[in-house]
Amino acid sequence: IRIQRHNTNNPMDGRLCIWSPTTTNWCGFPAISQIPVSANCTPQPFVKPDAYTATYTATGCGAGNFDDAFGWFTATSTSTLINYDPDTNQRPILPAYSGTCGSLTQVGCIDAGVNGNNATLTLATTVGANYLIRIQLRGADTEMNGTICITAPITNNECAGATDLFIAESCFMQYYHNVGSTASGTLPAPVCGGTPNTDVWFRFVAPSSGAVRIFSEAGTLSDAAFQLYSGTCGALSLVADGCDNDGGTGANNLMPYLDRRCSNLTGGATYYLRFWGYSGSVGNFGLCVYGPDIFP
Repeated sequence: IRIQRHNTNNPMDGRLCIWSPTTTNWCGFPAISQIPVSANCTPQPFVKPDAYTATYTATGCGAGNFDDAFGWFTATSTSTLINYDPDTNQRPILPAYSGTCGSLTQVGCIDAGVNGNNATLTLATTVGANYLIRIQLRGADTEMNGTICITAPITNNECAGATDLFIAESCFMQYYHNVGSTASGTLPAPVCGGTPNTDVWFRFVAPSSGAVRIFSEAGTLSDAAFQLYSGTCGALSLVADGCDNDGGTGANNLMPYLDRRCSNLTGGATYYLRFWGYSGSVGNFGLCVYGPDIFP
């Protein structure tokens, strides 16, 4: 970068800002603004700086001619879920489009509803087709930054599709989500944490010591619960003292945590973990199960 004052050698003071937005201020499909589609919610930065201007007037769901930012994705499934999380107490609006920039068709639109809420939109999509996402702040041109994740449908909504958890001696944190999940209805019902209307399922094989800790980390889902089961999906049994909803600490104080080092599980046995958002809440979260093969 070279900066000079035009036709003079006189001193010149100023400021230089170099930034790399993950969005564009116009309709387009450049590589910089492509958002990956993942099996689990992996948040990506999605910025709408003050420098952006209104370039497209959306319709419906409270959208209008306000400063906007664009991104896009290629569908990998016949159903796709988009979740935008604003960084501050602002109210985002998210429309989505198919087609080309000269001939767009609006295929969905969602208003977050209140300040600070996520804008979450589920679309019927065609595998291999490109879709454009437009983000604006409701009724204003103010800067708004946040994160976005695009996911294909969850596969662990029922016990039979439980996601396998990797077990190590220390926490190996993995990230998941329960956005779009529904109540599985699997019995017996959990003994804590309310009704599991947004549950997802995991399973793991206990290390030979049976001494494990199950730790969850808050993400956009910050208030959750889980229930531990033994047996098989067709014949599950509640694990005694295996339910928790507020066992975490610090930033995770509303997240579940279990410590079974002094009340060991059965080494080598398979266990199922039912995980849900408190009062029907959804979002992404971290989860790990860890413990040694030998424990005194």
